[in-house]
Amino acid sequence: MFTSGARRVASVNPSGVDLSPGGEAAVSSRTRTEGQRERTPSEPPAAAGPPSLTAGPLELRTACGLALAEGRALMLTAREFSVLCELALRDEEIVPRETLYAAAWGEPMRPGDRSVDVYVRRLRVKLAEALPRWRFIHTHFALGYRFDPQPKRSASRARAERAPGGTAQPKGRERRLD
Repeated sequence: MFTSGARRVASVNPSGVDLSPGGEAAVSSRTRTEGQRERTPSEPPAAAGPPSLTAGPLELRTACGLALAEGRALMLTAREFSVLCELALRDEEIVPRETLYAAAWGEPMRPGDRSVDVYVRRLRVKLAEALPRWRFIHTHFALGYRFDPQPKRSASRARAERAPGGTAQPKGRERRLD
């Protein structure tokens, strides 16, 4: 479940723009308001929805394109952040790959394109490194992906739940039914 946080505004300076006082960036910033500012491909997306989302130890600050894991910034690309935000905004819903592609790339997905799968894999690796006791993105074969933050179960607890009668069996031993 997500909670809305305080709105934070950040300006992102795209590379290759003249930042001198009378340069292109100064003129264009004076002629547009914050809500009308154009986004360049190198900027994080201006995600629709709340300016801040929190799921367990993960916080997404959509207004400034920042992901925090237990207060520490995650190093995500703009596309990784777009995919993560799209999943998080549709909390516990299965989101088709085509929808994730359109959100991150801004165009329809080409047949056979596996880019979304690659980016989801990268996100899983980064999230697992930052928050090893949590699982965030779940795969639904032939349907898409679902964002549902869950603490990982310990190995002994998982064995106990799988064992007949609910008791954990020692690793390496089989239970005989005579």
